[in-house]
Amino acid sequence: MKNAVRVMVVGLLSAAMVMLGISAASASTTTTAAGALRPATTVAAGGGSNCRSHKAESTPHKGKVVVPKSYCYNPTTNSHRGWHDYCTHSPDSYGSADFRGPCARHDMCLQKSHSHSKCDGPLLSNLKTNCHYAYSHWYQVVSKEKCYAVAYGYYLAIKVYTHI
Repeated sequence: MKNAVRVMVVGLLSAAMVMLGISAASASTTTTAAGALRPATTVAAGGGSNCRSHKAESTPHKGKVVVPKSYCYNPTTNSHRGWHDYCTHSPDSYGSADFRGPCARHDMCLQKSHSHSKCDGPLLSNLKTNCHYAYSHWYQVVSKEKCYAVAYGYYLAIKVYTHI
């Protein structure tokens, strides 16, 4: 049942992206660039599990939500994989907007046993913050609005998926 719902949610998000004129190729930039950003495997300080380095994603930028240094990126883990892979089942970015920081913070919030009702609102706000950071010029208003729509799609996908 959950797999059917997951397929439906991903399908709805894909349809919304098509309606906005967003191709899957422009939505995800993690396939080639991510390898350069996540080069090494290190041992996490707290859990002892293998976590990949994400130093480049943790560099602070004013007005941008970045990946916390304490985040354990390890998408191959068998323990709560969704808490260790940035944006689960979704692209980690939209165009120039980097969604890894907001998704990592959402994962960490849920991992601390907080409820979705406490963690989902900040996720949407953080996604929109990174949209604004990526598209801050006046001539990028259309791209920013598309990015906001994608951010809201991520938020809705989580709401639908967690309330079924």
